[in-house]
Amino acid sequence: MSSCTDGRDSYRYERKFLVSRHLQPRLADVILSAPQGFREIYHGRVVNNVYFDTPGFRFFQENRQGYPYREKVRVRWYGEDGIQSPRLELKHRNGLVGTKDVLPLHEAKALWEPRSFDLLAQEAPEIREMVPQLVQPVLYNRYYRKYYLSGDGLFRVTVDTRLCYEHPRELRKGCGPLGQGNPLADSVVELKYAGEHDSEADSISRFWPFRLAKKSKYVSGVCQLFSLPE
Repeated sequence: MSSCTDGRDSYRYERKFLVSRHLQPRLADVILSAPQGFREIYHGRVVNNVYFDTPGFRFFQENRQGYPYREKVRVRWYGEDGIQSPRLELKHRNGLVGTKDVLPLHEAKALWEPRSFDLLAQEAPEIREMVPQLVQPVLYNRYYRKYYLSGDGLFRVTVDTRLCYEHPRELRKGCGPLGQGNPLADSVVELKYAGEHDSEADSISRFWPFRLAKKSKYVSGVCQLFSLPE
């Protein structure tokens, strides 16, 4: 895939952790009590994503089978008041290292339609440079995200709770307020940092009573939506 975009995140390492339900009530306390002096930054907000995949679910299969290099294509926006300031994201991941190409969109119409990606490309032709494959919407997911930063500013943590997975056709009804999500779903904690600090990240991982996991919200959502074993 080409990477002709409006912006690209720098390369970063990402470690993901699953937080079981019994640990969720004290999740924030665990993060804030770490020796690295994490503090909450920004305001928590609802994250919305529509994921796209090829007709043969290539991205899903490569991710599920553990390919070291894999990609995801999604349209993302924030909040509960309709689709505002959407952006196309092409996420690249090679092992623990990830980056993404980002293209702001003026609007994102009919994201539930099989041809919705073609409609996006009509408004922004450069999309076809980013994603030349034939893709279609396969999953709509949303969750509530909080943000933390270490005292030295080197490590960022995001905490995702109240995860919901739905078919994109549910967007016909509008976004609406985020409910309680799937009560059986684990929360997801992501630790993000520049590659040169990978060894330092071990001390954070050892402090947390969370399970390090190769968690993909996209894979989990597709498995749940289509009743597949994860």
